[in-house]
Order: sequence, then structure tokens, then C-alpha cells
Amino acid sequence: MADLRRTLNGFKKKSEAVFSILFAEGTDYEQIAVATGNHELFNLPPNSVVTEAFIVVETAGDSTTSVVITMGTAAGGAQIMTGGDGRALGRSGTTVAGVNSGTGATVWLRIVNTGGTATNVGRFRLVVKYIELDKHTDEMTTI
Repeated sequence: MADLRRTLNGFKKKSEAVFSILFAEGTDYEQIAVATGNHELFNLPPNSVVTEAFIVVETAGDSTTSVVITMGTAAGGAQIMTGGDGRALGRSGTTVAGVNSGTGATVWLRIVNTGGTATNVGRFRLVVKYIELDKHTDEMTTI
């Protein structure tokens, strides 16, 4: 039987990376239009696995019916997070478990405003946590 406890880089600790951005609805620089749309966020490095994704609503969006926020690896997709509620203060969204970036992937944000006309009020923080499988801290794990 082979002892694989100290093989290659498998014994080196991994660290979790976090992407976080605060954005507001509006028409100013670095704001996102209130209308329904898709927006590129960032690129996941190759061979990364998403461990958690959610939104934190700091100021609720004011569409009459709903403000649904998703994140995916394609425009309009929800491969990373579903069910973000832009009208409810606090944390929301459901992580789609174990999304693997393969050779790398663009992360997209989708906002869908339904109901009456929304105004420029929503402020949302997006958070995506992931592990880069080929990156390590050089610190050894114990046997």
C-alpha cells in the first residue's frame, strides 16, 4: 500500500479566497442601472471551486413586486447563486454547491426587477468564496 500523506502538494494547506463588492443601483459611475440586466463581475481562476455565495442587502431595492439577484458562469445564469432577494434587508441567496471553474470562468450578476418602476435606491454587497485547488500556502498539514 502506498503512503500518499506527503505526495506532491496534497499535504500543503489551501486558503479560501473571497470576492466582495458593494454596488448601488443608479446612473452614476460604478453604479448599476435599475433596469433588469446582466453584469460581468470578475473572473474565477482556473481550477477553483465555489464554496459559498450570497448577497447582503444594505438598502432594499424598491421594485413593487420583486428584485431577484442571481450569480452564474454565463450571462443570465444562476450556476453559482440563486434566490437573492434584493427587497429584504440582510443576507440572502442559496449557493449552488461545488461549482468548478475548469479552465477559468467569468462570474456574472443578474438582477431582475419586476412590478412597478424602481428608483435608484438599492445597495447590495455580493460575496463569493472559493478555493483555488492548485494554490497552497506552503504550510504543511499534520499527518
